[in-house]
This record gives sequence, structure tokens and C-alpha cells, in this order.
Amino acid sequence: MAALRSAVYDHAFRLFGALGICLALTLGLSVQSSLAQQSSTKHAKVVLTELNHSGVSGVASLVAKGDQTQVGMSVVGVLGNNPTHIHQGTCSDLDPNPQYPLTNIVLPSSTLTGVSDTLVDVPLTDLLATPHLILIHKSQKDIGTYLACGNIVAGALTAEEQASATGGPPMPNTGIGSWTDGSPSTRALLPTLIAAELILLSVLVVVRRVWAPVAGNG
Repeated sequence: MAALRSAVYDHAFRLFGALGICLALTLGLSVQSSLAQQSSTKHAKVVLTELNHSGVSGVASLVAKGDQTQVGMSVVGVLGNNPTHIHQGTCSDLDPNPQYPLTNIVLPSSTLTGVSDTLVDVPLTDLLATPHLILIHKSQKDIGTYLACGNIVAGALTAEEQASATGGPPMPNTGIGSWTDGSPSTRALLPTLIAAELILLSVLVVVRRVWAPVAGNG
């Protein structure tokens, strides 16, 4: 009889342990999915590809700032002062009328790499709700000639996208990215999940040590 009870207790312990581990893993995956979804609504990206054989390419990162959107760009290509705007539509079917101006990208002759940073008075959700794009023009005088274009899409730039578009190393981590981008929320979440799983395993060990004598004395 004691052996039967011991076997039952052992089976129950193993089942409880397996369920607990599955619950912890499910919780971790659920939190990861939730953060990834949250990141996709707070961050967007643009990969600028050249037009008209301009040789201009680059990337842009967009991050929600309440009712505004921070737009940071890094572009390589030609010399000059190039007007840049957010337009409605897609690169294959764009509205030529600019909707939101961005800080002009200046490409100095020393590096041929230009940057631009603009706080735009529009929520990021609005830019993602309907098709929008970023368009770089040749000059104010020749505004109808486009040098590069990229559609605004939800998500964060990958290292590969940054490197392929700019021809160099990835842009520094500014906190714009997925849930694994090293942001404060991510750094706080990972230890919490690990601690929760360790606590669960510790409880299971204690329960087994308490049940074992009971099973043996039964």
C-alpha cells in the first residue's frame, strides 16, 4: 500500500511540475508576444531605396512620442541639400504633395553620409493607419526629381537592413526596436521571468520533500 501511495505521489508531483513549467513558459511567451505587439505600434521603419539612378539609399526609424513622432534618418549618396518629406501613398503610387516636412538631409563631401532628425506633429498611429512614405527630393528647385523613397511600415530596423541600406555598420541603439533591444522594460522583464521560474522549481522541490515522508509513512 505504501509503495502504491508513493507511486501516486510521485506521479502527481511529476504532473504538477510539468504543468507548472508549461505555465511558466506560456506566461513568458505571452509576455514576449505582448511586448512585440506593443513595440510594433510604437515603432516604425523605412528602408530608402534609390530612384532615378541617384545612388542615394538609407534608413529611417520612427518612434511614437504621444501625439508626435520622432523621425531619425541616416542616408548615403550624393552631395547637396535634399528636401525630405512624408507623403501619403506608397513608393509605387505616391501623392506628390508633401504632407509633413522633415529636416533636410545634408550630405557633406567629407563622408557622403547625412543624417536628419525631426519631431513631426502627427501620431505614429496615423502614419501607420494608412499608407505613408518618406521621399527625398533632389533640390528645392528640382523638387519633382526624386532621389530615394521608402514606405513606412511597423516594426524596428534590423541590423541587416541598416547595413545594406547605408553600406556601413548599424546605427547606434537608441531604444527603438523590438522587445529584445536592451530597453529598460526588457532588462526588467527578463530577470522577473527567470526569477518566477526559479521560484516555481524551488516550490516543487520543497513539495516533493514534504510529500516523500508522508508517502513513505502511509
